[in-house]
Amino acid sequence: MCPQGNSACCYISIRHHLLPFERKDMTKREATLGAGVLSASHSRPLLSLVLVFLIAVAVWGGAAMQLSLDNLMLLWPAGAVSLGGLWLLGWRWGVVAVVLGALIGSTSIALPEPQLVARTVAVLMTGLVGSFSMRWLRVDQHLSGVRDMLLFLAFAVILAPVVGNLAGAAVHFIYDVQPAVAASTWWHCGVAEIVACLLLLPLVFSVGDTRNQQRDRFAAYACAVLAVSGVVYFDLLPMHLSMTLPLAYIAFPLMLAAAFHLSLRAVAALLFFNGLMALWGTAHSMGPFTLSSSAESIVALQGHLALLSGTSLLLSAALAERRRSMVLQRQSEERYRLIVEHQSEALIKTNASGQVLYATPSAREWVHEEADDNFLLWLSERCPNCSYISMRARLMSGERVSYDHTAGESVLRWTLSPVRGEGNALESVIAVGHDVTVECGAEQRAHRHLEELSHLGRLSDMAQMAGGLAHELNQPLTAVMAFAQAAERLLPAEADTKNTRQALERVVGNTKRAAEIVRHARNFMGNKNAEHRVQDMLKVTRDAMALVDFETRRYAVKLSVAPISPVPWARVSSVQIHQILVNLIRNAMQAMAEQSGEKKIILQIAQDKERMWIDVVDSGPGMDPEITQNAFDPFSGTRGDGLGLGLSICRAIAESHGGSMSLEPVEKGTCVRLTLPLEVRDDGYDDDEVAELFATIA
Repeated sequence: MCPQGNSACCYISIRHHLLPFERKDMTKREATLGAGVLSASHSRPLLSLVLVFLIAVAVWGGAAMQLSLDNLMLLWPAGAVSLGGLWLLGWRWGVVAVVLGALIGSTSIALPEPQLVARTVAVLMTGLVGSFSMRWLRVDQHLSGVRDMLLFLAFAVILAPVVGNLAGAAVHFIYDVQPAVAASTWWHCGVAEIVACLLLLPLVFSVGDTRNQQRDRFAAYACAVLAVSGVVYFDLLPMHLSMTLPLAYIAFPLMLAAAFHLSLRAVAALLFFNGLMALWGTAHSMGPFTLSSSAESIVALQGHLALLSGTSLLLSAALAERRRSMVLQRQSEERYRLIVEHQSEALIKTNASGQVLYATPSAREWVHEEADDNFLLWLSERCPNCSYISMRARLMSGERVSYDHTAGESVLRWTLSPVRGEGNALESVIAVGHDVTVECGAEQRAHRHLEELSHLGRLSDMAQMAGGLAHELNQPLTAVMAFAQAAERLLPAEADTKNTRQALERVVGNTKRAAEIVRHARNFMGNKNAEHRVQDMLKVTRDAMALVDFETRRYAVKLSVAPISPVPWARVSSVQIHQILVNLIRNAMQAMAEQSGEKKIILQIAQDKERMWIDVVDSGPGMDPEITQNAFDPFSGTRGDGLGLGLSICRAIAESHGGSMSLEPVEKGTCVRLTLPLEVRDDGYDDDEVAELFATIA
């Protein structure tokens, strides 16, 4: 049998543990008709010579195994040897060896030319038809199942000898041999060859089976078979007992018992020994099958051997398949038991009233013995906002429920699944709990980060409003100051305008103070002092996606980032970039809120020689052309619950980084692009981070 390859070792190892009795690759598509079973190509020439010798001996032995009456053939093993040889060696090496062996064996017994050619054709056709049928049907080499055994008996044992001997009979007709002689020859040879296949081929097909056998038990059965065969086939009992007792059936219970206790290979060996002794005794006119007519003797003996062999082989294959299934079931149960007992999740099974029936060792770390009487009541007392009555009602209605059990600083999330029995009544409850402390902590941190982003967003809104107001106030203040200064110059010098001049000077001074206050407000609210560092933009994008992960799962939106290589870097403030991306993702989710189909948001990162950009593409209905023109202008939003400053603030942040915001055309949905200057990193380290590291060391 061809050994397994070394590729995909992990998969083969897992499959070997899960299916230890799976069929090997040799009987599947990897095996070709010309290659044969043997994998060592250097040994094929030597084995071909061995096959030539075996075929020659089989042809000669078939002529020797004849009845003393009429010289009718009892056994014709040449076809079985040919089939086994072609199965092992393949057509490339086996066909020539079979032909040479058949010719040598036929010439050794001085057969005439018609019979020589007929026997050679019969032997070759038997091997070709049998090996082709076995490979085409992908029969397991070890005949390890009932299906394989039935196909083997039907095609290799019966069909192949019949076709081969019909081909030999056709050769007789070609040579104008008498029809009666040709019909008698192929019929007797065919039946003898079927018996030979039953006795020899199971040994050939199980030769690669390396499983350990119980040698003591096999030795005991072998001795019993030899003793029973000697009694039955060699006339060791007195004549009156041999004539009255049904000796021919003594072998059946012995072989059936061997099928229960031994492997198929051992049973085939016992059948082979029993068959040889039966043939030898009948050939020498001994045993219960020596009848008055030679034809009756052949039919009785070969029918007995065929029935005994077929029954024993089928029973042995069925029992072997059952034993393998039982072993596989035990291994699966043990494996699943180990998986359940060593899994990190806690598993508890209760009856309908809540009494614990089974609990894994990991569950005992969370649930003590005090909960064994009523686990459901114990859990309801320790979970916030959980009522025992509502829990029971939901479980009895068939609903799966989840509760968070807090123990110290840890949080265990229990999922209770009802199991219904007859009458749709609650039969038991399966409770699975897993530690979600880290997950809850991550959600809390993400929530705090979102709150910080919301706070920054509000500050940005105020900054945008302050900037707009400062811009609007700048022109009137400038005009007031200009007009005040002009009015001061237009006052006549000789007139008594002291009070007027003082008033105008106060107006100019207050106007300058107001302009200075507006300038300071713009500088303060503009957030120009935000710290910018060289950032991995893929990491910044993924961090922004993590901030809205909870919202995307709640709204059933599939959020993903397209793969990119290499990853671009840019000098940015990660908090401000998070603010832009979170705002764009939320806008996309709100645009797809009423959409019934699949909701997708894809973040695509790309770059060229000088710039990099991030595209936020959604599968929504898209923007109207009228809204697109003023999308980034302040107070241009279409939703009634906002001020319309989101995209305007995002553009202001992008411009503070030396970038820009734009809308890109797509076939469906909306694509908003954030463009930033590309930062080239020579050594892979940020100068600011290195300076901070050295400052820390100092």
